[in-house]
Amino acid sequence: MDNTKDKYILSVVTPFHNTNLVYFGKCLDSLKEQTLGFENIEWVITLHNSEPEYVEGVRDLCGEFKNVKLYELYNDNRTASSPRNECMKHVTGKYVFFLDADDFLFPYALKNLLEAMEENQGDIGSFREESIVGTEGLQRIEQMRLKFLLDQTKPLIILHRDSPDLAKYLDPRNGTVHKMYRVGLLKDNNISFSDKIRIGEDVTFNLNCMKYMNTIVVLPQCIGYGYFMNAGSLAQSMNNTPEGIVSSVNDFCHWIEMAVQTGLDVSNIVWTAAAGSARMLSIPGLPKELVAEWKARIAPLIDLLPPMKGNSKFYNQQQAEGMMKMARAFFAQDGSSEEVNKNINLLWEILDSNKETDIGRNHRFDLIHTYEAFKKSVSLTEYDFYEPLIQLTTRIGETNIFCAEPLVGYSLSSGTSAGQKRIPYTAGHLVAYAACMREILLDGEATFALLESLPKEMEYVDKTRLDSIIGAALSVIRMELSECSYAKRFKQGVMTSPIELFFPSETIDPRYTRLLFALLDPDVSQIVAPFTWTVLDTIQYLEKNHVALLHDIENGTISGDSNLPETMRQQLESKLVASPERAQALRAELEKGFEDIIPRIWPKCRRIVAAGTGAFSIYTRKLKFYSGEIPMNNGFYAASEAVIGRSMGDDSNEYSLLTDNAFFEFLKPGTQDPVDSDSLAEGEEYEVIVTNKAGLYRYRLGDVIRILRRENGVPIFNFEYRLNSCLKMGDFTITERMLEKAVEGFEAQTGTDIRDFCCMIGEDGCVTVLVEPFGTEQCFPASEERNRLMDEALSSLCSAYRDMRERSAIPAVKVRILEPETHLLYRDRRMFLEKGAPDQIKPIRILDNQRNKEFFMALSEE
Repeated sequence: MDNTKDKYILSVVTPFHNTNLVYFGKCLDSLKEQTLGFENIEWVITLHNSEPEYVEGVRDLCGEFKNVKLYELYNDNRTASSPRNECMKHVTGKYVFFLDADDFLFPYALKNLLEAMEENQGDIGSFREESIVGTEGLQRIEQMRLKFLLDQTKPLIILHRDSPDLAKYLDPRNGTVHKMYRVGLLKDNNISFSDKIRIGEDVTFNLNCMKYMNTIVVLPQCIGYGYFMNAGSLAQSMNNTPEGIVSSVNDFCHWIEMAVQTGLDVSNIVWTAAAGSARMLSIPGLPKELVAEWKARIAPLIDLLPPMKGNSKFYNQQQAEGMMKMARAFFAQDGSSEEVNKNINLLWEILDSNKETDIGRNHRFDLIHTYEAFKKSVSLTEYDFYEPLIQLTTRIGETNIFCAEPLVGYSLSSGTSAGQKRIPYTAGHLVAYAACMREILLDGEATFALLESLPKEMEYVDKTRLDSIIGAALSVIRMELSECSYAKRFKQGVMTSPIELFFPSETIDPRYTRLLFALLDPDVSQIVAPFTWTVLDTIQYLEKNHVALLHDIENGTISGDSNLPETMRQQLESKLVASPERAQALRAELEKGFEDIIPRIWPKCRRIVAAGTGAFSIYTRKLKFYSGEIPMNNGFYAASEAVIGRSMGDDSNEYSLLTDNAFFEFLKPGTQDPVDSDSLAEGEEYEVIVTNKAGLYRYRLGDVIRILRRENGVPIFNFEYRLNSCLKMGDFTITERMLEKAVEGFEAQTGTDIRDFCCMIGEDGCVTVLVEPFGTEQCFPASEERNRLMDEALSSLCSAYRDMRERSAIPAVKVRILEPETHLLYRDRRMFLEKGAPDQIKPIRILDNQRNKEFFMALSEE
């Protein structure tokens, strides 16, 4: 195969690492169909750290072709750099073209570009690429990877080192695929891919070429490259560990240093790198010495960079100036204001985008240029203000009332009351949620995901639909999820559930089928759910239904779920494979009991990602019985209105404030004047106020947080409680946290096992706490003793309550015992009435309407 005697005018270089052989076959077919003639093309492939079955598959596909050269390379490098460099050692052509193993070329591509290179003595040549989603049907979508800034009305553009349009050609997204290079340019100047760069090795390669090139040939109207967007890509994801951040910032710094050396105007590249470095170095938890070291290295370069110019496709001028301001502020040792700058710049962007809406004109968004002016012009709002406006959009189809960007849906707000809140969202609003889902789900793990979208049963007049915010975010990454769904293992990981369980066609209870597929996979490495009560409920469901589940695992059937629609049952059963061995192994563990059952049936499980603070604290504590020493991670603190915080790590209840998806203000309970994030005081409690990209302005979220400290200028906080989950008793309030602590103390005093609780104020003004035991075998003290213990617990936690009791101003607390699983019945009732998803129904703590009071009182006794 190593045909060294033949001379080729063109060599094609391909790095290969465990690429899906179906995609590679399409890549091969596209080369065989080139009008240039496959026999005239030298194809050099390096099989990089590939498993034997992939090596054998490639050799089987290519073995008959003498113009194909195959080499194997095994090392610790995880990017495409080293296999590309290995290929370059063996090319013999005058030109080289870089083609990834899971992409393809259109038939005319190489011939058209080669002729243009020859006719114009080009050093670098490129055409356009089309992004194609790589799964069922290979659906073609809008070109996403590159936004072209040159004149697209011309079939041919020639650029030189002094061309004023050269900056438009260079961009951080502009890689080496879809480009052809003169081999002499590379070899004469020792240009290769850096093994030390993890992100953007293409960028540094191209910047290196720019130092020595004379002529670039561009074919703006020639779509020659097909880019498969699939989970098997060689692209590596960034991570937020200190090591990952150092690696990424090092790469970005290398971009900046090379750009300064070339003297070319590559402002889009360098300011993107500078701002990206500033964002990563602002992540809380990094050692101060590390941050200072990188500031010292990058700060001198900032003054040497040409100003960033806005354009119509990447960043407008306001965004470009905001990016430069943020980077300059951070690297000028003013890191404390960097997050504030970013957040206030986002506010200006939101106001500017919506200044021609009805709300924007009414409040004169076009005249607001300071935060104080914003507070004076726009009052604090609650959902009642938006409800009639949402009626106009959903029932009549009105637009541009509160948001200029088209609405794509409404999220059922995850409240505790029976009334629904439909929170609008746009594609721009969903970007942050989709990024969170990608970070958690597509991180190389084998994931048991307790998540789903609502069935798409309702469409409003404005062509939008109702969903949970999690379901909407899942829809954004649906194609990526389908790549990783049940039994498909890619670098991004694997989901234990088939894609049908993420996007059911009708409302179902997914617990049985989710568990069935998850139990079949012994390699589950993380469990992901909206809340810890979802995980607890799932494991307790396993406790009750394990006999039927094991039977179905043994037989490859779904017989234990009588509520599953028959069509869906058949569809899912077709993906099952009977596994008597797995059933036997599970049975052996289940027979030992359910304490520490999660690590025993999934020994590789390294974390549970689910919100477990505030109202969910009781479930987090109960879940530890089943999860043992597996760390709990709160993931992201998010509501339908905004993504507010990122967990500070495993087994931490702290969050760092995220300021890039909504503008945040903070209001001390009992006051009327919110402050921005720069004015937060450590140790104080604040209600979160949100202005977002979907048309909510100064919206009172009702969540109260406590500021703990700052790290690299970023506020670190705890979630404390929700205002609508507090007992309001005249001049004072008993918070949700106090109630949870009182129940925890009562549980310890009585030696009982309490699953859940809720509270109300009776007609006589006394506090009534309704506690739900895990089972009917619980033995509680007599009514009078129960009341005394709970009264003492509340008095120790709330001084105002204690004072009122000491003055006999209010009667003693009463404790009632609920029937087991009352709260689950309440949840199922709400799901049925509201057609909602479990991830959008939070625990009810305060019975604040007559219907809820009657429901729980009927299922309780003194």
